[in-house]
Amino acid sequence: MADVVGIGRQSAYAQCRLYLVTGGAEGVPCHRIGRLIRIYRAELERWLGFPIEVPAPVEATTDPTPTVTRPAPTSAPESRTRPSRRSRRVPAEQPSLPF
Repeated sequence: MADVVGIGRQSAYAQCRLYLVTGGAEGVPCHRIGRLIRIYRAELERWLGFPIEVPAPVEATTDPTPTVTRPAPTSAPESRTRPSRRSRRVPAEQPSLPF
């Protein structure tokens, strides 16, 4: 409903709550079924004043695999060297603890 009317999801829920609280005097027509809020298409079309048109589905192509173009390699990849172990923060001449 939010997409059809062009409002955000939270605004749509607020309009539904308003409809339920006011007994249908204000807000978007909806029905609460347990924890769910349902908006029936026929009621929404009557409230809007025009029929809702669903866009036609996009036809699938004959080849389901997408074509991927990769750039040609320009040169051999550079090898990265990992740094050796981190240097000690404590000088080597300092005595270590016995535990």
